Amino acid sequence: MKKIFLTIWATFLVSFIYGQISMKNSALAEFQGQLTGERVFVHQNTSLLLSAEKLYYSVFCLNDKTNKPSLLSKIAYVELVGKDRQLVFKHKIRLQNGMGQGEYIVPSSIPTGNYKLLAYTRWMNNTGRNYFFKSDLTIINPYRRYKNPVKTKANFSELGSVTQTNTTNTIQKHIVRENENLKLTTNKKNYGQRARVVLQLQALNSSALGGNYSVSIRKIDPLNGSRRYTSKNLKLQPKDKAPIKTTADSIYLPELRGELLNGQVVTKSTGLPAAHVNVVLSIPAQEFDIKISKTNKNGLFHFSLNKVHEQDGAYVHIMADKGQFEILWEKPFERDYESLIFDDLVITPAMTDPILNRSIDIQIENAYSEAKQDSVYL
Repeated sequence: MKKIFLTIWATFLVSFIYGQISMKNSALAEFQGQLTGERVFVHQNTSLLLSAEKLYYSVFCLNDKTNKPSLLSKIAYVELVGKDRQLVFKHKIRLQNGMGQGEYIVPSSIPTGNYKLLAYTRWMNNTGRNYFFKSDLTIINPYRRYKNPVKTKANFSELGSVTQTNTTNTIQKHIVRENENLKLTTNKKNYGQRARVVLQLQALNSSALGGNYSVSIRKIDPLNGSRRYTSKNLKLQPKDKAPIKTTADSIYLPELRGELLNGQVVTKSTGLPAAHVNVVLSIPAQEFDIKISKTNKNGLFHFSLNKVHEQDGAYVHIMADKGQFEILWEKPFERDYESLIFDDLVITPAMTDPILNRSIDIQIENAYSEAKQDSVYL
């Protein structure tokens, strides 16, 4: 099934915004009391991918106190980090009623190994990193040679088996229960090719009614990746008690209406901040939209991108600029990943045929993907 990756665009109304993006310590306590904390959970379709396969994920932003969808942040950030502590990708996902979704196609340039999937909101950057969502993702690149580590700690479970013929796939009838609240069953055990699969979700008590659900259906595969993180794990995870930071007399403000873009205007000749300068952001679409922001005394400005725009390009320039100014954009949430712990990945001889067969299936599917589109509407 194909999904739409929520790329962030913007539609603008003409408006002036002053560049005050920080908050003084004197107002911090009052502001913190008015806004509750947030936590993020990501439901990913798998914990093991081969090159050219797609990672699909749903993002749920929750109120830290009630565990209900948070209406505070409108943008979530999803990152994939390798064992070398290098960032593979960073996605900005627009949230609607605390929910969003995205996808990522694994390129053949990414080496085999274990990776970490991280997710958070801008508001969550003010607390300890233990608040961030973290899960494991294994990627196998069959086109590049991989050498097993000397000191091995395998994260694969033993290879299983799937009963399969040319016409019928066997799926074990499965019942999932979380705290005895929900029961999920399939309508039968055996399914032929392109047969309809019916899932029945039953609430075992009234508290489980009316929830938000994310469902991923995949064929049982002999290759088993890392154990996936569940929403139950998130609820039981100990919380970092670190307070909201107050360094540099400022905090990260939540993205209440949409994505925030922050920057600073400086004078080229001196490198000093340029105060009270108008910065214009525009999108040359059919319906022309524009925003104007005026820098504060420190040369800081920001734009709030409230709406989604189908145009994927925007222009930013300084009014009355004769080449004397320069824009320095805020580097979003720079961090080190030294605290992340990665298990060693071990490739065994028994995994050769499953990897080969799965790789062939992927190549065939991708070769015909343009000629024969998926029947499911985007």
